[in-house]
Amino acid sequence: MKILHTSDWHLGRLLHEKSLIEDQRHALGQILLIMKENRHDALVVAGDVFDRSIPSVEGVGLFGWFLSEMRSFSAMPVIIIPGNHDSAARLSFCSDLLKVSNVFIQGDPQRSAQPLVLGGEVGARVFMLPYLEPHAFTGEAGEEVKFTHEAAVRTAIDRMGPGDGERTIDILVAHLFTTGGSPSDSERKFIGASGLVDPSLFARFDYAALGHLHRPQKISESAWYSGSLLKYSFSEAGDAKCVLSVDIKPGSAGVERIAINPLRDMARIRGKLADLLAGREFDAAQDCYCEAELTDPGLVTNPLALLRRRFPFILSVRQSSPESVFSERMIDAFTAERSLEDDFISFKQYLYAENPSADEMNMFRQICAEKTVE
Repeated sequence: MKILHTSDWHLGRLLHEKSLIEDQRHALGQILLIMKENRHDALVVAGDVFDRSIPSVEGVGLFGWFLSEMRSFSAMPVIIIPGNHDSAARLSFCSDLLKVSNVFIQGDPQRSAQPLVLGGEVGARVFMLPYLEPHAFTGEAGEEVKFTHEAAVRTAIDRMGPGDGERTIDILVAHLFTTGGSPSDSERKFIGASGLVDPSLFARFDYAALGHLHRPQKISESAWYSGSLLKYSFSEAGDAKCVLSVDIKPGSAGVERIAINPLRDMARIRGKLADLLAGREFDAAQDCYCEAELTDPGLVTNPLALLRRRFPFILSVRQSSPESVFSERMIDAFTAERSLEDDFISFKQYLYAENPSADEMNMFRQICAEKTVE
């Protein structure tokens, strides 16, 4: 059984208010090409198809475009679960009708123990476990239930029963945060450890296709995150995005990463404004979505507009914190007599690491005199 594993598309997502629809269309086009050129038995999307529970019109349209394009050349089964960003009810709309087209969307935790059975050289049972809230299962009468994500996942997997040994392949598709996983800044965070799930729970499956964490990573011998479709935060600037081609046999799974190349890459740049504007070492970032960190000793006025001349796709600018010398001056203000002029000079030094000019001092004195007269 060979599957193509992807997740965390987040269709309709904005990056610093910039729409990524065309970037997402470009990436999905590559997945379509991979499926055209490489035989797989199923496509698995392990949650967070959309970025919001009420998805954008553009996101819904892009999802429809992908399924239509895929069906123009392949009848391969598509297996989809909702993630924590999706609305299970909205994503599952018309799911019974879509089954006719070999598109299987499972959004009901109570039905997660009912596998989808796929054919092939060796039959496969696919258990689709949507994102679970801690209170997803209340337990039998008189049964005490611990309300954590792990307890909910454990209950769901227990209901799936034991594997069938060598007679079939068992695959789990789930959206969750495992203990030991490496997160990025773009996932929705859980408070404390209540959201963590022990990966040992997946031991009985021949492969666990996981979603939620945006970095592609191996969690155990049989459990992998495919990672997100695109880089959705600057903490992922150095990551390589991919889909996973997984050849599954009873008791083993061979995983191959297939790269997804972005329409526009992401870069973090750091330095003084003059160096960023002229330094040849920053040439590679000119066509990227950029986040810049300025290290100038004083505040740079309107840096985004200045940097956009060289980096037209820059989305974020951060400025390093000024030196702590200003905090000492603030303490002095409580222990010594200080004038408004002293405060103005200190403030200019704090922002720009320089003293006010003679013209600025004259203007400040004039403003103070006018306010005194009023």
